Amino acid sequence: MAQGKSHSITRRTLLTGAATTAATALAGSSALPASPPDVALGALGREFATALVVFEAAHERYSRCEQRYFTLRRRARTKAARTRIRRESDVPAAEAAADAAVKALYRLMRQMAAVPARSPAGLAVKARAVKVWGYPEWWDKNAEVPERLAAQVLDAVIEMTTMP
Repeated sequence: MAQGKSHSITRRTLLTGAATTAATALAGSSALPASPPDVALGALGREFATALVVFEAAHERYSRCEQRYFTLRRRARTKAARTRIRRESDVPAAEAAADAAVKALYRLMRQMAAVPARSPAGLAVKARAVKVWGYPEWWDKNAEVPERLAAQVLDAVIEMTTMP
């Protein structure tokens, strides 16, 4: 499954992005040009949210198929039988769907990275994507100081756009 594969967005890239977000946030919203919210980033953010739902469903399906395969595989005595059970358990199709969902999320993250944020709302779109898909361990109590700091900055940017 794709979770074990290396990602094209590295920890360094995410930390650099968080540092840039921090610098922008610390400069205050007056440093950003007075413009309507980032329309392109908003659309990408909505597409990302939908793609995340698709990924979660695909991953759940893959997990169920794989579990069914491992349960039935115990009875298989030959490689051919294991291959047949894997196919009958729908593992290949479920795995392909989960991998495609992961690729879609990373494609959207690359698109978000290519579009400059011109407003706090645009920064928040990027911050939410990192929070839900980047490195969830940053919000863990055992995270290293730089990761905790990056998480705090991202949370602050998100919160700034949800205030009344």
